[in-house]
Amino acid sequence: MKDGKIIAATGGEWLRLGQILHNKRLISYENLSEALGKAGESNKRLGEVLLDLELISNDILKDTIRYQVQQTVSDLASWGEGEFEYRDCSVEFEDRSIEKIDITGLIIEATRRVDESKRTFTEISPAKKAREYARAKVSWPLSILTVQGPLEGEVRDISLTGALIHCHELPDPDSPIPMAIEIPEQHHSIFATGEMIRLDIEGEEREHPSFLLGIRFAEISEEDLSFLSQKVLH
Repeated sequence: MKDGKIIAATGGEWLRLGQILHNKRLISYENLSEALGKAGESNKRLGEVLLDLELISNDILKDTIRYQVQQTVSDLASWGEGEFEYRDCSVEFEDRSIEKIDITGLIIEATRRVDESKRTFTEISPAKKAREYARAKVSWPLSILTVQGPLEGEVRDISLTGALIHCHELPDPDSPIPMAIEIPEQHHSIFATGEMIRLDIEGEEREHPSFLLGIRFAEISEEDLSFLSQKVLH
């Protein structure tokens, strides 16, 4: 916050700036990986690096930050309980990446979304529970974002709670796994963060084996869950 208004917010992996931009097909994974590397080297924020590289416009950056803030505040408003820490400090942002967002409007919109979500949950809860463990056999391209660059793979089947993934390189099994799942027939992408709960090695005797990962979703948006429920698991 600055001068009583929100200028930035971040939530889970799927609410990271780079994830949002890629999900909206505004930057490629290659461009995102390059920008993340340069941000780490220069100690700049990702948005500022993306502007420096002319990968996005200032208007796109501000619109995305506004979306990021709105989603984060909406998530916060849905918590039943939590803790907070307040720190009074100077905030160093480049003016070109700052848009001061009024808090009152955000809270009103967040409250509306929470109320709407509760109504929707009440209405679809029985159907959703009936499909919760249903799985769909698919063949969708997948990218796992790592600091070394994206790892390509394929989603073999998927449910509302997780997915079975085939890949030729193994991500760190002890770290959260941010992934982008492309659904070509629907022209849609799903972003989620998962945790590995199962690992099978195919062709272990070969020089270059491949891996089957059982992934449980740790973070995925309600929008993407609704998409899976209606378009895939119906």
